[in-house]
Amino acid sequence: MSPAQAGLVERDAAAAVAAPATLWTPTYRMLCASIFLIAAHQALLTPAVPLYVHALGGSTALIGVLLVLFHIVSVASRPIVGHWADTRSVPGVLALGGLILCVTGLGHLVPIIAVLAVFGTARGLGWAAVNTSSNALVAHVAPPTRRAETSSYFNLFQNSAHGVFPALAVWLIGVPEAGFNAVFLLCAALPLAAAGLALNMQSRVGTLVARTTPAPEERPVGRARIYDRRVLLATFLLACVMWTSPATQSFLPLHAQERGVFDVGWYYLANVVAGIAAYALLGRLFDRIGRSVTIAVGFLLCTLGIVLLLALSSVWMLLLAGVLIGLGSAVVASNTMALAIERADPRQRGVAFGTYTAAYSLGQGIGALLLGFIAELGGFPAMYGAATAMSALGLVLTLGRWSSINGRPRADAPALVT
Repeated sequence: MSPAQAGLVERDAAAAVAAPATLWTPTYRMLCASIFLIAAHQALLTPAVPLYVHALGGSTALIGVLLVLFHIVSVASRPIVGHWADTRSVPGVLALGGLILCVTGLGHLVPIIAVLAVFGTARGLGWAAVNTSSNALVAHVAPPTRRAETSSYFNLFQNSAHGVFPALAVWLIGVPEAGFNAVFLLCAALPLAAAGLALNMQSRVGTLVARTTPAPEERPVGRARIYDRRVLLATFLLACVMWTSPATQSFLPLHAQERGVFDVGWYYLANVVAGIAAYALLGRLFDRIGRSVTIAVGFLLCTLGIVLLLALSSVWMLLLAGVLIGLGSAVVASNTMALAIERADPRQRGVAFGTYTAAYSLGQGIGALLLGFIAELGGFPAMYGAATAMSALGLVLTLGRWSSINGRPRADAPALVT
């Protein structure tokens, strides 16, 4: 470590000790409001885009191609937007991402599939920008002793939007006076409002971001600009949950129908309510218990839930599985995010959370391919057996890296209390 870096760490460590453990600062409230608006944008498009493409004459295969293009751009651009966040402005990248989402939302108003493909693909860049920068901002504002709690409330706002807005989109599409145009106009307005909040945050976090940004001679070169190896463990643990998501979400109705269980809607309700309850009520407990125990418990809950789906025979098993998977996924997401905050270099949080958040798209994409292929060859029992193994892998890795996960947290960058 250079003398300049050592001095930076020493000053920030002292500031971290002196900083009060205030969580609900104006900056954090605006950040939570921003991510709610952005998540609402994404939640509206989740059911709307497939229905819109189908209404324009597109096939199911085309819908799949559009989703793949979105995820490819989203994953590939995260190192770039992470570097922008580290060398320029984290709130600025969040505002830029909001503006891109606004423009691409308006682009959906053009009823031409080729145009839709262009704007849908470009939306991946906006999603990468808001996802990376918002998570980096959580790292900047989280009090050192309340990182899991900070992550939990942040995730709560995202999941709340995903629990409400898909139904709103379907309802608007079915109203003759509204239709797809109302959905897409709302999809443009929500991230635009989030961009305004991000610009408001700029003056509040600018000083801290500037202090934790490396000087030109200290900036990493080569692979360090692409990913942050310090958060790879947290990223892989999160991916172990994301890999199972297609089995616990997308393929479940088909599996349940095959087993003669038709009330699948109750599963999704139980799953969402359990996740929201965990984010809302357990965040402070996570910080007290420690990372290793909570992550292990999260994977154990997810694994038990998937085993219930494997042996599914009644609606009660379906409900219990929804609760267990909802709780477990929330526990793992909050605590791996807190682990990433603790392990990341405070001068490279943009790159670090570009790495960490890639687990969402990569995990779901890889999981869908693998589990879909397994289901094609061996049926749904084989698929749910593989999903159980994926979740169990996360538990085994947590047990194997227990000391590393539960190591002493970094305190070399203060929370921003504004």
